[in-house]
Amino acid sequence: MTVSFFLVSNMNDRFNTPWRRMSTAIYTAPSDGKVFGTMEVDITAAERYIQEQREKGSHITITHVVVAAIARAVALDAPEINGFVRRGNVIPRDYVDVSVAVNIKTGMKSGKKYEPKAQPSA
Repeated sequence: MTVSFFLVSNMNDRFNTPWRRMSTAIYTAPSDGKVFGTMEVDITAAERYIQEQREKGSHITITHVVVAAIARAVALDAPEINGFVRRGNVIPRDYVDVSVAVNIKTGMKSGKKYEPKAQPSA
């Protein structure tokens, strides 16, 4: 899917409200890029979609669906949260990046416990 953005001349004004301008001076820079949150969602339709895609031979998981939904939500429903501060102004980005941290050393891989291979001694 391709998402096109049309920037209008007053878009920066929409992002640079009096509160946002003041908060850029009040708050310190973040020490990390993490955002935490939780919500409950009915995934019945998503599970059905995943099963259909797997039957067609695609390896798709709920993680794929969730990450795609987050990216689309930021791009289409809340673009004002996707920006950065430059000289006291919030500058909107024209792209969306979504990252997922994965703990593979103690996590699961393909539904099986992941056992790292022994490293040959040097």
